[in-house]
Amino acid sequence: MKINLIPAGELQVNCYLVYDEKLNGFVVDPGGSFEKIKDAIAKNGVNVKAILLTHGHFDHIGAVKELREYTGAKVYIHTDDADRLTDISKSGSVKFGIKSYEQGEADVLLEGGETITIGDFKIDVMNAKGHTEGCVNYITENAMFSGDVLFKQDIGRTDLAGGNHKEMLRTIGLIKKLKPNYQVLPGHGDTSDLDFEKLYNPYFN
Repeated sequence: MKINLIPAGELQVNCYLVYDEKLNGFVVDPGGSFEKIKDAIAKNGVNVKAILLTHGHFDHIGAVKELREYTGAKVYIHTDDADRLTDISKSGSVKFGIKSYEQGEADVLLEGGETITIGDFKIDVMNAKGHTEGCVNYITENAMFSGDVLFKQDIGRTDLAGGNHKEMLRTIGLIKKLKPNYQVLPGHGDTSDLDFEKLYNPYFN
């Protein structure tokens, strides 16, 4: 598994380009900077088959429309966050004074608990409510794409629309029970791993 991290958009979200040995892959959270993402795809020759969204905030979805048009990839999002793609008033951009745009309806609505297949990847979809109602983590091989749920030694904020601190702590409790030492690939900031978070993340204790 190859993973390219691409800082994207005005808030420099961690967008990930992920692909297998056959160069089939997916993009997680294309938050903006479409040309940068496009260049990474072209440079590596990746056939992008899916756009996986951890949630629907504007900084994670800003290049969805352009990327879908460029690649023909299907867009995946949890059903509880799907309206954030089509209603900018729900995407959170107004609070930050940043202009955002409708990205179009998703192709695949997730409920959580599914396993989806993209290229050689089997990807488990984990419900991860707290930051929004429809947050999910995507887990494949040794990696967990945690969006704005789990950060290095921190967790996501719960004071935005759709946030719920009680649900967030419940989600963190479920993540804490995971056994493999997944590489934690968050939506912002440095990457980490689950064993480190179990030792040093105050919200795990």
